[in-house]
Amino acid sequence: MELKKISLLKNTNNLINIGLIILSLIIAKNIYTSQVKKIDALKADRGVELKKNALINDISGVEKRISSYKNVLPERDASSIINSVTQIASSSQIKVISVKPEEGREYTAYNEISIKLSIVAPDYHKIGDFISRLENAPELYIINNFFIRPLTQTLESSDADRLSAELTVIAIIFKG
Repeated sequence: MELKKISLLKNTNNLINIGLIILSLIIAKNIYTSQVKKIDALKADRGVELKKNALINDISGVEKRISSYKNVLPERDASSIINSVTQIASSSQIKVISVKPEEGREYTAYNEISIKLSIVAPDYHKIGDFISRLENAPELYIINNFFIRPLTQTLESSDADRLSAELTVIAIIFKG
């Protein structure tokens, strides 16, 4: 009988040990599952944060470029822009017949100053030279509404002038 007690006690201890091992495994599985979920959530958050960092770096780069453009492009008014454009025309052997400032536009970061020009030139090459000089000027100019036609002889033009053109030059002025 004592032998049966000892054997029953051993079996009980073994059953308790097996039960504790199973309980420990269940607890370990639950802990592991919750940690895997946390790791997956952290990986997703990391991906979102990496995208945010990339976007912040892009914004920073754009801000630096805008800042450098502001340094290169000084603040100017319509009269200084008209003077600059007429000087460029003169250096290209283009005669400016009329200059008419038009209504500009204001934006958050910059203003547009629009100037309508009527010009005469001896040939297409001089007009091309004028446009090239405008594009390569230190200021930022955009040519809009460009019309060119043969010149009808008038008192304003000499015999050397054969072409007449009308164009709108838009100057971009960054706000400080």
